[in-house]
Amino acid sequence: MSPRPAAGPLAATLLDLPAGSPGGSVELFLDLYTGECPLIPARAFMLGPSNARRLLPAGLDLLPVAGKCLEGPAFGSYVTALRRALTAAIDPNQIGVLHLQHLTFGATPALIRALPLHPRIALVHGTDLIFAETHRDQLRVLRETARAADAIVVPTLAMADRLLKLAPQIDHRKITHIPWGIPDHLLTAPPPRPTRASTSHLRLLYAGRLTAEKEWQL
Repeated sequence: MSPRPAAGPLAATLLDLPAGSPGGSVELFLDLYTGECPLIPARAFMLGPSNARRLLPAGLDLLPVAGKCLEGPAFGSYVTALRRALTAAIDPNQIGVLHLQHLTFGATPALIRALPLHPRIALVHGTDLIFAETHRDQLRVLRETARAADAIVVPTLAMADRLLKLAPQIDHRKITHIPWGIPDHLLTAPPPRPTRASTSHLRLLYAGRLTAEKEWQL
């Protein structure tokens, strides 16, 4: 797929999941960066064979890189392969900013190494904190990313607190709270339940994007 023409600089971003993967973060990624009129014009990448037959959203390119892993020497090889694929696919002169979809995993260090001179905005997900707590290499990537990012966006203040415990050297001024999902105060101090005349009907509270995979589970 050839890059779309753009009036100004593009964001460069990579989600190192196979195209077609389920999940809210994937849906958000596609909503923001792909389509005929993306909300954020970008060179957006996921993983998959370059000759993929699946119908891809406009503006999504695939990197034919395999071997995704979390730690050890294989993780370094995986990041290097991603960096080489990005370097071959992207013209740095087209790019204005890097959007780092995670603080951890392979895409983030690969993007930074492929485009080392561009400003960087990092988005924090709960999986970043979970994997940094359980994998030494991911904790290292999280700390390096937090140090290298020009801005770090967190969805909840609780996640910001957890991030600062994992990477206490972060400049607090980098962190910006842009909420999505359930606000913290509804979890820590939920409103009282209304009195109901009947409890015979099943009621379901669902938080998140209702993807096909989640519908099946429900």
